[in-house]
Amino acid sequence: MAGPSLRDVLLFLSRQDQEAVNKPHFGEVARKNAENLAIILSNHGWPCLEEYGSDAEFAAWLIAQHADHDPELQERCLRLLKEQKGNRQRKLHIAFLEDRVRMNRGQPQLYGTQFRTDVEGQYVPWAIHDPEDLERRRMEMGLEPFAVYSERLQRYGYEKVKKK
Repeated sequence: MAGPSLRDVLLFLSRQDQEAVNKPHFGEVARKNAENLAIILSNHGWPCLEEYGSDAEFAAWLIAQHADHDPELQERCLRLLKEQKGNRQRKLHIAFLEDRVRMNRGQPQLYGTQFRTDVEGQYVPWAIHDPEDLERRRMEMGLEPFAVYSERLQRYGYEKVKKK
């Protein structure tokens, strides 16, 4: 009897990730998922959507995005992702992961996807490289305008703070 497919494993790991977000054990889940993703990459390469489906590729990206404790893995995933043929979903994933990698290196982000929470609970963007050219870079990657994205995060952040 065959075991679960790679796609099934990735979907299971991403469900674990999402169930643990904002919970005390999230770091432990993220670490275990990252270890599993590293094994998958070593054995299969990047789980591209053409072979495993867009949901499996999304799951791999999500695990990489949350692997802040392992910047080398994030950088490896970014390199592998950039090697794939481009499409809209992949461009979005590259933009988010590129910014995450840059943030974890202490560098300004390129696409304005990464925010942090300030002391008042509001979302503020991580430093942005060349803000004057931000909208052009975002458009090239298929991202919505920065003001729209930022406003949505502010509303989410406001609702989160309001519930406390």
